[in-house]
Amino acid sequence: MLGVRLSVKQTGCAGFGYVLDTVREPDKDDLVFEAEGAKLFAPLQAMPFIDGTEVDYVQEGLNQLFKFHNPKAQNECGCGESFGV
Repeated sequence: MLGVRLSVKQTGCAGFGYVLDTVREPDKDDLVFEAEGAKLFAPLQAMPFIDGTEVDYVQEGLNQLFKFHNPKAQNECGCGESFGV
């Protein structure tokens, strides 16, 4: 595995949801971001929705999850599963 791909899809009550997939081979339109040895791939067409987004891997109690801090998100649904831009 080379890293993780962050993209978006239309879903939920607010409009868009984040999608994380493992990357074995990058797509030709992927942008690559690297920090502390971790690689994040993002398709060029997703950038209008995720540009500037910070991704944190956190542990909350017994749960481990990714948290997204997106400055472009204008609203989020109550469950936190989708966002609008």
